[in-house]
Order: sequence, then structure tokens, then C-alpha cells
Amino acid sequence: MITLDLTGKSSGRIWSRKPNPSANEGIICTICNTGNGIKSGKRHRFLKASFIHGAPKLIAGDHLGSVYVFDIVENRFSVIQNTGQACTCIATGLQTSSEYIIALADTSLKCYSSESKELISWMRGHETAVHTISLNDAGNTAITTSQDTAQLWDVETFERKRKLNVMMSVGIRKVFFIPSTNLIMTCFKDNTIFAWDADTLEWRYQLKCTQADPIDYKSFAIAKNGKTLVAAGKCSILHVYSLETLRLIRIVQMPEYVSAVKDISFLPENFDNGANKILGVLSQDGYTQFIDINTCRLMWEILSPWNDDKISSFVVDPNGHYIVCITVGGSLVFYNVSALCADFNKPPGPLVKVVGDIWKSKLSNATERTECGDNTTVNEKSGSMNLSKRPANASLSTGRMYKKYLTEDLSESKDALPNGLSKVRLLKVLRGYGSYPEQYRMFIWRNMLQLPENTQAFSALVKKGVHISYTSLIEKYPLKSRRLQRAMQKILSALAHWSPIFAEHDSLPGVVFPFVKLFQNNHLVCFEMVVTLLMNWSQHWFEFFPNPPLGILGVIENVLSCRDKKLLHHFIKFKVTTQHYAWPLLQTLFTEVFTRAEWLKFFDHVFSNKPMFLTYAVIAYCITCRGVLLRTESGDDIKFFFHNRNSVDLKAIIRETYHLMDCTPENDQMQSVAEEFKPLPKGVAYPVFNKYPEFIVDYQAKEREKIKQDEIEYLREKKVTEELARELAGRRLDDEAWYQKQEMLLDAEEKRRKILQDENEKLSSQRIRLGAMKRELRVKELQLLDAARSRFVQHQQMRKETALKRLEEEIYRTARTREHETAAAVEDVEIEGLQLEAQRVKLEQKMAEHEAEMELVNEGRTNDYRHQETAESRLYQRLRQKQTDAELTAARKLEEQIGKKEIDKQSAEQQSGVARQYLLDVKRRENDLERVLSSNRDYRKKQLDINNKLHDLLDAKDTELEEAKKRLIDLEQELVKAQAERVRIMELEKANVSNYRRDLDSFPDRREPPTTRDLSSRFQPGSTQVDDQSAVTSSIFTTERGRGTFDEREKRLMSEVRDLRQRLVSERARRDPPPSYLQA
Repeated sequence: MITLDLTGKSSGRIWSRKPNPSANEGIICTICNTGNGIKSGKRHRFLKASFIHGAPKLIAGDHLGSVYVFDIVENRFSVIQNTGQACTCIATGLQTSSEYIIALADTSLKCYSSESKELISWMRGHETAVHTISLNDAGNTAITTSQDTAQLWDVETFERKRKLNVMMSVGIRKVFFIPSTNLIMTCFKDNTIFAWDADTLEWRYQLKCTQADPIDYKSFAIAKNGKTLVAAGKCSILHVYSLETLRLIRIVQMPEYVSAVKDISFLPENFDNGANKILGVLSQDGYTQFIDINTCRLMWEILSPWNDDKISSFVVDPNGHYIVCITVGGSLVFYNVSALCADFNKPPGPLVKVVGDIWKSKLSNATERTECGDNTTVNEKSGSMNLSKRPANASLSTGRMYKKYLTEDLSESKDALPNGLSKVRLLKVLRGYGSYPEQYRMFIWRNMLQLPENTQAFSALVKKGVHISYTSLIEKYPLKSRRLQRAMQKILSALAHWSPIFAEHDSLPGVVFPFVKLFQNNHLVCFEMVVTLLMNWSQHWFEFFPNPPLGILGVIENVLSCRDKKLLHHFIKFKVTTQHYAWPLLQTLFTEVFTRAEWLKFFDHVFSNKPMFLTYAVIAYCITCRGVLLRTESGDDIKFFFHNRNSVDLKAIIRETYHLMDCTPENDQMQSVAEEFKPLPKGVAYPVFNKYPEFIVDYQAKEREKIKQDEIEYLREKKVTEELARELAGRRLDDEAWYQKQEMLLDAEEKRRKILQDENEKLSSQRIRLGAMKRELRVKELQLLDAARSRFVQHQQMRKETALKRLEEEIYRTARTREHETAAAVEDVEIEGLQLEAQRVKLEQKMAEHEAEMELVNEGRTNDYRHQETAESRLYQRLRQKQTDAELTAARKLEEQIGKKEIDKQSAEQQSGVARQYLLDVKRRENDLERVLSSNRDYRKKQLDINNKLHDLLDAKDTELEEAKKRLIDLEQELVKAQAERVRIMELEKANVSNYRRDLDSFPDRREPPTTRDLSSRFQPGSTQVDDQSAVTSSIFTTERGRGTFDEREKRLMSEVRDLRQRLVSERARRDPPPSYLQA
């Protein structure tokens, strides 16, 4: 496939070598603009294209405004314009063939010349982008259509003549000229179609759809003679209208996989006089199918050559020679119509022209003489029977082609084939050249097999859809071409619907694929050819299904034993059966061992002979390759040989096949199994095929039907679930809409309330301003009265000013003296308070320093004790480890009883170590308790000092505090002596502390001394486990409560200082009240 990349090119050749559309599924070339290698790197996507009338030239525009012209005959392309805007439509066919009209995205219309590349006219008037431009046959009037309007233009003067405006609720779908008439067709979005006179714009007629459920028309196509209109839309139905009778004459149903039609267009033909019948239909999946609207027959289909890209639109050459498709990715694909419809072009007359009936009589006489055993040639006869110039029974080729077999064929084929062909003459050509001509092979095959082309029967099978057995065909047999994949799936499904056996046969795709590849554009011929092959050449293959055909394979083995026993014994030696060397060739139809050309030549002979030819060919293949097979010393290699291509002479195989057919006795098993060729009958249905074990196939079909029903039930439940989900979603949307509406109403109400509030505020402000104006008038009036009175009083005030000034100076001097005295008193009080505060801070610092020193000392002692304990433990462990190693070494040499005693000794030592460790822990806890009690005494001493300095009344309690300290020392000494005595002392300490607090509470402004927590732990003599962590935790003294009490005392002290200052100030004020200034 030839591909042209326009990146960085403005002109040049389209292809460098001549394209071959027949070998590329009709594709001439593909054109794209990837943008690779340039600075911008943007891909240019082609949007619209149009053929120039009268010349094989295409004008195409991309989304960046570049306009190209492609000359297919001259093999040239060039950039003719750069509009700077994306094009929405291109129209050709003006009076001057080099001119074209292009619609741009900015709603403007421009007319350019493709030769001079000049702007001819600029037309404006549309408010939305133009999507359709139609010109009449003369090319002097154009109609442009947008979403809201259609405008009629005079192309000669480029002036607007008329304008059609419609309601936005209706909308215009398309407006165009009807060819060969003077009418304009308007199509609206409500499916109404009207015809108007192009000159007077008078209404002519309306097309009415008689279907109960009308479709939403989107695309329209009209024949060149203006007598047929096709409309399509968002469904798989095409409506065909006759513009002569103004009625809907035909409804075309597209396949089930077509859910919407995007575009349609007629394909012109050379000799149809404008009555176009082939219609191109672009479906939603990007497939373009060309159908005959008269017979509803699929002619061919085209698709994008790339799997990840689809066809978005297509353009047809006015002469019907080329088709250009525009893909979604913006590429152009050129197709040759002749290559696409090659399978439907009928060949010329018969290969051999019949001159007269004399040849029939001569042929019958020659046949009779051969049957009677006359071995003399026809040339030896005299008289009128001398046929040396045109022999009827002579061999035309050398080799082992036997006259007897040919004579039998001639006698059996007295009846001529369809389309004027003769089987006798075709066999002569086959024997003379070894194969049929390439260009006529398919035509000869169709006539040799006498295919009936039962369109209705095939359509009935196709309408049943894809069979459940082949829904996942793409997974089992993936093909590169999606077109071949769909065709193969279609043929296999039709075969499965025809006979249930073909839904269960796994090797059927391998049989069908070669014919699908050959007849991919004609599915009917492909199907009937496969059916004919299965009913004649494969008639006994399915008798032992699902096993191989044991009857046919047994016959092959018997014939091989008669013809080549040595080769058969070689197969038996390596356990190679007919299922290994015969069945692979049959079920693949020799496709694995022959090339395409060899396979076609081979099947020329298969279809031209009796059905037993294919079976004989298997034996001939083995005999021809006997030299290689006899030299093969492995069963796997022999099996591999029959599944791969080998260097074998096809002509030798065919000669050996004919030799076997000729030499096999008539009473042989092969002759008894073989049946005569029976072509398919013409009619509405195909014959029944039931040569298979029905109970096996029926069982599998029932199982598959059961699975299908389960799937249907699952899909039904899924559909119900989806409907419920959609209903819930709809309800949710309705609720949201209702809430939004309520919110909008509340917002509107709030806005109106704010407006009313603003009006009220404005009214209030106006009233306030009015009151202010009244007050200003009253103030002015009072000011006038005050001014008059002030003049009267001014004189008296001036008389007393001197006296007042003298009194003021005296009052100021007295007040300053009082203020100085008050300030001095306040400063004295503040100094006393600061002294108290400094004393308190100093005491706190001393307490903190002492506590920190004690903590450091205690922490050092604790760390030293722990380090010493750890070192002793490690030393002890090392000593014990050495002693244990020595004891274990000695114990290995002693008897079992001595070992047990040693173990008892070690356990006793371990227990003694645990006891020693326990005693150490007891001493450590006693030391900790002594440290805590000493810190408690220091804290109490400091607290009592603070209380003594603040309140003199606390001095009386010093004696009791000393006694408590002495008792605490006595208790600590008793704690060392015995555990029980220590507990009793702690209880007594608690009692003494509580008495001490009660005594302190009896004084005014008391301060609570800090108390310790009772965290002592009890010692149990009978316990062997010591919880060191709990013992240490229980003996730790906390001072958090004492610190909280100190903070409270500080706050109380500051409040008392403030109260003292206030009392001092109030007492001075009472003693020396300030002078009254009102006396003056």
C-alpha cells in the first residue's frame, strides 16, 4: 500500500511507483500530513473534499486552512490556497471548471480559482457555519445551508437572491437542487420534505412517510436522473422515495450491527443513464457498504486500512471511477472502483465458439467408439470422420493423462454449463495448460460448480445474525483485516444456521478461510461454494463426529497398501496412522502444504473432476513424496512433514492422482464410497445436510442453547438493573432540579427582602436627615439667643476674670502639693511590695537550686549504683559462663546420674544468685526510700521558712515541726531494721502530716504544706520474684501538688498587696480630703 506524507511539501508526485489496487483491496494510495520533522509538529487533518467535474482531480481542505488539489491521472499534487480557517464544506461544478466555492469556519464563503489561485469573490450573510453547498446542473446558481438558514446565490454575480429563515425549534437539515429538474428540495429536522420551483420559489409537492414510526433523517442522496431519493438517519433503515409517484417505494434494512447511518451517496455508472442503483452507506462503526437498492444485495464494503482509525466521510467521483474516504484522523484513502467490483464484472462470452451441430455428432461418435473398446485414433478413419484438424478426443498434453478417464468425463458432461460454457472444452484447456486462466478462474469455478445464487435463502440465513458458536471467533482465529474477519464470521454463522454440525466443527474455519479470502467481496458465492464443497467433496467427513472420518481414512489406507506397501509399512513402523498423514491434508484442503498459486491450480482440477479426486490426491501426495518420507526416521518428523510446505512438484502430484483414479478397479472401496457430483438446486432454501451423528450434535446444541438462555436471563436481569439505575438517576436528577428550583425561589425571595430592607433604610435615612435639619434650625435659633445673652454677660465675666485667675493659681499650688504627698506614699507602698516580691523570688531560687543539687546528687548516686550493679552482673555472668562451660565439658564424660546431680547443683546456684539479687534489690529500695524521705524533710523545712517569714503567727508551730522531723528520723531508722516496722512508721507519718495540716489551717491566711504520696510497696517474704520497677515507682516523691500550692500563695500575696495599697490610699483620702473647687 502506497502512503504519501505531505509534511513540509507544497507539490510533487503522489506515488513513485504505479499502484496495484487489486492486490490492496482496491486501495490506490493513502495521503496524510503527520507533521513529523517540522518545527510545529502538528498533524494536519483533512476535513472536506470534492471532485472536480469532468476531470479526475480532487480538491481537499484541512483544519488549518490549507487547500490541496490531487490529480490522479497526472500523478501530481499541489497546495493551491491557504485560507487560514478550517473549511466546513467544498463545492465544485461551477460554469468554470477551475473555480470552486469553499465554506469556512468563520461563516464566510469564498470562491477561488484552482489555476490562478486568486480570490474571485467573498460572500457573507450566514451567522453560523455552512455545512452544505448545492449547485444546479448549469452551475450558475448555488444554495448554501447552515443550521438556521438557507440562502440562494447567483454564482455569476455572487449576489444573494433569496433567504430562507425557519424557526429554531424546526431547523434545516439540508437544501439541495434536484438534478435534471428545476426544483429545490428542502429537508427539515421534523422529517418533512418539500419541493419548490427554483425560479418562482412556489411550492410543488411534499414527500410523506407512510411508516408508523418515522426515522430521524440525517443524510440524503438523490440519483443523477432526479427520480429516486434515499433518506437515512439514526437507525439501520433506508427509505427509498420515487420522485415520479411521490411515494415511499422501498424500505432497505441494513445489517443488525448498523445502528445509525452517517452519510449516503450514489455511485454513478457509465451506462445507467443516470438511474443510479448502487448506493454507498457509511455506518456509525466507520464501515462503508455499497448496496444495490433494487435487489438489496451487498456489492462490497470498504473500511479504513488502519485498525485504530475509522472513516468519517466519503466522496464519489462524478464519473464513478474513484472513491475517496476521509478518516477520523484526517487521512485521505483513494479507492479504485474497478478493483472493488472486479468479482462482479462478467467475463466475455465462452472460451470456445460453437460453429455448428456437426461437432456434437462427431463428439458422440468418438465417445461411442471409445466405450466399445476401439483403441484406434480418430485420425485413422477416412471419409467424413477425419477430424485431424479439430480432434474431439485427442490428448493435448503429454504425461500420464489417460484417454479412458478423459473419455468418461466427456461422456458424463454432455450437458453444457451455464453462461454458454462447455465442460469438455474447459477440460481441454485444463489439460493443455495445467490450470485455468487467472482472470477467468473464479468465473469458471462458479459455472463448473453450477452455483444457483439463491439470494433469498442466503439472506434468510444471514438475517439470523452471528451464531453463538462464532461470537468469539476473533479470539480463536485473529485476522489482520477486519473486513476478512467479519466476512468469515458471517459465512461461518450462515453455515451453522444451515446445519448444526458446522457449529460444533473446530476445523471448519480452516476450510472456509481460503474461499473467504478469494470471494471477500461476494459473500453469496463464497457461501454456496463452501456448501457445494461440503456436500460433495466432504460428504463422508462427519459420519464419526467428533472423531475423524474413519471410513474415508480406512479406504485411503487400503488404497495406499495396494499402491505402495513399503511406504505404508514405514508409516506403521513409526506409528503414523491416517489421522496423521491423511486427515491433516483433508481438513485443511492442502492449504498448509501448497502455496496460494499452487492451491488455486490444484483446485482447478478438484472442481473439474469427481469428488473422489480430493481423496486420491492425498494418496498421490504421499506416493510422490515417498523418497523423502522413507528417509525420515522419526514419527514426529513425518507428522511435521504433513503440516508444512515442502518442495513438491504440483504437476507430478496431479499426474499421480489421475493415474490412481484410472488404475483403481471399479469394484474398489474408493469407487463404492465415492458419489456423483450434485450441484445445489435453485430455490428458496438449501438442501438438508444430516450426514452426521445427530445425537452428539443435538446434545451439544442443547447445552449451548442452555448457556444461551442463561446469558439471556443474565442480560435481562442486567437490563432491569440498568433500568432501575437509570430510573433512580432520573429521580435523583428530578430531586436535584426541585431543590435547585426551591433554592432559586429562596434566593429570589431573599433578594426582594433585601430590596425592601434597602428601601426602608433609605426612608429612615431621609427621616433622620429631616430631623437633623429641624435640629439645625433650632440650634441656629438658640445660637442667636446665646449671642445676645453673651453680650450682656460678657461685661460681668471680664470683671471676675482677675479674681478667678488668682484663686486658680492658689488651688493649683495646693493640688500639686497634695499630689506629691500622695505619690510619695504610693511609692513607699510599692517599694515595700517589691521588697516582699524580691524576697519571695530569692527564696524560690534558693529552693530550686537546692532541689536541683539534691536531684543531681541522687541521680549520680543512682547511676553509679546501676553501673556498679551492671558491671558486677556482667563479671558474674562471665565467671558463671566459664564455670558452666568447664562443668559441661566434664559432664559429657560422666554418666547420666552424675549429670543429673550437676544440673541440680546448677539450679541451686541459680536460685542462690536470685536470692542475692533479691536482697540487693531490698537494700536499694530502702536507700531510695531514705533519699525520698530526706528530700521530703528539706522541702517541708523550706516551706515552713516561707510561711514563718510571711506570717508571724506560724512561729508557734516550730516545736511541733521539730517533733515531726524527729519522729520521721526515728521511723527511717526503724524501717532499716524490719519491713513491718517500716510500714507502721509510714502510717504514723501520714497521721502526723494530717495533724500538721489541720494545725496550719487553724491560722488565718494559711498555706498548705506539700504532702507526699503513699506509694510504698509491701514486701512478701515467700515471693521469689521482685518487681524492681514497681518498687522504685512506689517510692518516688512528687512535688507537683506543693508547686501548685506555692503558685496559689503567690497569687494570694499579690492580691493582698493590692488590697493594702488601696486601703492606704483610702485612709489618706479620709484623713486629708481634697479641697472643693465649687466654693470659689
